[in-house]
Amino acid sequence: MRSLPPAAALGVCWGSALELLMVWLALLATAAAATHTVDPAGGADFTTIQAAIAAAADGDTIEVGVGTYAECLDLGGKDLSLTGTGGAAATTVDCGGAAGSAILALAGEVATVPIAFGGSDAPF
Repeated sequence: MRSLPPAAALGVCWGSALELLMVWLALLATAAAATHTVDPAGGADFTTIQAAIAAAADGDTIEVGVGTYAECLDLGGKDLSLTGTGGAAATTVDCGGAAGSAILALAGEVATVPIAFGGSDAPF
């Protein structure tokens, strides 16, 4: 007749299974993040930054190619990473003199972006 393991051993077993599940979920969340590329000449996933933002999900990265983008951006409450592949000296978002910032972040988004912003009356 088989005997059941002591309760303490079951706790160790369940604890290890829970730790394994937590690691698996963390890896799954990391793997789900995507990178979207933007190039105004058409050599990427999108030709506008706003289109990439619309397609992105929380945690995604948007890599913005070298160029000047004549658009005002709304992050839409998403937690995104925006990076200019050529840095701020080579990548510009020009909101065309519209009042306000070149990037609208009204839902508590935080962005650190190596992109220059022009045409707005207030820096991001």
